[in-house]
This record gives sequence, structure tokens and C-alpha cells, in this order.
Amino acid sequence: MTHAEMVASLAEDQSASNKLVFMEHRMGSWWMENGTPTPDVLVVYKSFTNPNITAYDVKTSRADFLADVRERKFERYLPFCNRFLFAAPTGMIARADLPPGCGLVVYNEDKRSWSTSKAATPRPRVEYADWHWLSLLFAKQGEAARVRDVEERRRHLENAVDSRWKRDLPKKIAAALEVADDARHEREALREAYLLTCKALGQKPLENSMWDLPDLVRRATGGLTPRNIAVLEELSELLRRLAHGHDYEMVLRRVALKEGGG
Repeated sequence: MTHAEMVASLAEDQSASNKLVFMEHRMGSWWMENGTPTPDVLVVYKSFTNPNITAYDVKTSRADFLADVRERKFERYLPFCNRFLFAAPTGMIARADLPPGCGLVVYNEDKRSWSTSKAATPRPRVEYADWHWLSLLFAKQGEAARVRDVEERRRHLENAVDSRWKRDLPKKIAAALEVADDARHEREALREAYLLTCKALGQKPLENSMWDLPDLVRRATGGLTPRNIAVLEELSELLRRLAHGHDYEMVLRRVALKEGGG
């Protein structure tokens, strides 16, 4: 997992109705003070008497963890929390590697779950300045606004899709019915032209076929004149054109004329 994925996973694991969870939140103002830390995950319990503020520093590299411990970088979080814990994949950090008072939670990739390897030693009550509390308030206000915006966009999209579907559905049904109706008329016209051709040839039409014209022509040409044969060949050509989408009313007129002339 990447660092960002582990941060998101830990924040989700810590989420509960009795907690406020912050991801990568800077503890204070950029302008009012320098050097305020940004814990990867900060948890504040919803309690007026014991908020039990807990900070987590996520590590995905043992070398990074050892460098932080060696340089004592983790100490910058301690004034802002009652408990401080490192968070890392299982097996990356041993309990013996931890600085005194620090805890450890580990992520099991196979089980996709977090567990506490070592509890952190509780620290004295934390005294936040006003701007520290305000920074938490502003962060939650911004998060709530983003959630509302996402929800509003989701509702707008659902309504738009629902309205468009309701508006377009009758048109789609009508278009489908029109196509089906055109296909039915064309098939009826093709069948009628086929029957006229059979009549002109003096042959009995087959019940479920319109494509036996070559056989009909061969059977009927024994006693016909060259002119009759030419007319029948043209009739066959007209039917082929009709089958390939040409205007069937025009084709029917030509078939009827040829029948009368033959």
C-alpha cells in the first residue's frame, strides 16, 4: 500500500460515532506560528472532560522510521496529543524499536485490518491554544461543505438522469415502434410482390418463402417467349432491389405494370 492509501485506511478504521477523525491536518495556522506539525491521522474523542487526542504517524519504510527516531522528529507531535503511535505494515517495526511512551498499530495486508501491537503511554492533559481548536473546527466545516457539495451533485445527477430518461423514453419507444412498423410494411410489400410474380409465372407460391424466384423462373420458362423471359428477369431484379431497401411502392407499381404487359 502507498502512504496515502495507508493513511486513508487508518482513518477509516478509527472512524466511529464517538470520534472526530482528521487526515493530514496541520495543527494550527500557517501564518500565526511556524513549525506546527501535521499528523497523518488525528483522533479526538467527543468528550468535554477527556478528548484523549491521539496522533498517528504512518510509516511505509523502515529506513524512514529509523531516521525519524534517530532525529527525534516524532517529538514535534507530543505537545499536541495525549497519545502518540506509529502506524506501519505488520513486521516492519518491532516493539523494541519504539521510543519510550510511543505506541504502534500495524496493518495486516492479508486480513486488511489494523491492530494494536503496543499501546501508547497516556500523556498529561493537552492545552490547545484557541487557534488550534479553530483549525480543527475549520477543517470539519470544510469537510462538511465538501460532503454537502458531493451529495448535491449526486442528487442533481440522479435527477437529471431520471428526468432525461422520463423525457426520452416515449420518444425511444415511438421510434422503436416506427422501425418495427416500417419493417412489417416492407415485409408485407415484399410478400405481395412475390405473390404477383408467382401469379405472372403461373406457379404456386410457397407458404413461408419469398426467395425461390430462380426456381420459379426456371420451371416457368419452358413455353415462354424471349419477351416473357425478359419481363420475368426484370421482375426478379425488382424484387432483389426491394429486398435491399428500395422504395417498395415504386417496385410494386412496376411489378403490376409488368404483369399486365406480360
